[in-house]
Amino acid sequence: MPPAIATGWYREPLSSIIIAHKDDGAWQLAHQLGGLLALSIAGLVPQDRTGLKEQRARSPGVVLVPVPSDQVAVRRRGYDHSRALASAAGRRLGLSVVPLLIRSRTAHDQVGRGRDARLASQSGTMLALNASSRPVIVTDDLVTTGATIVEAVRALRAAGCQVQGIAVIGDTPKHATGGLRSADHPDE
Repeated sequence: MPPAIATGWYREPLSSIIIAHKDDGAWQLAHQLGGLLALSIAGLVPQDRTGLKEQRARSPGVVLVPVPSDQVAVRRRGYDHSRALASAAGRRLGLSVVPLLIRSRTAHDQVGRGRDARLASQSGTMLALNASSRPVIVTDDLVTTGATIVEAVRALRAAGCQVQGIAVIGDTPKHATGGLRSADHPDE
């Protein structure tokens, strides 16, 4: 897997804020949560002294690829939370968001499932529409077992994309995904 960074642990108060945005219609939180996602992304993008926005203006750099939300969930919510978070982070950093991934089929509900069951459920659920000639960073709100991220990376690589890294807002302490480090505590 490519390098991955989480802004923090998925516990209070962060967990309540993510749930409010994702499931309770608090769409206005996208700006704040996008700022947290931007912290993770910045840890994966080389910067020079001029700063990230200025550097991106000089060279195309990486693009952000949000993990696609399930279409049933998008219809229920009226909103694709993952894409909104990537867009908010991209605006802050001056990076483009390119929704290369689509869901080719729905995964079974992940709640209460272990890592192996989640990996099996997610396997083959995503396709990359095109390959990007630029390196990509996969973004999502949180990672629990890593099954969704594994599938996203698989689909992008199958299409010929160079996945530079994975950026999320929260990692779950209970299922702490190996390899993720916190943006605010790089040694964790």
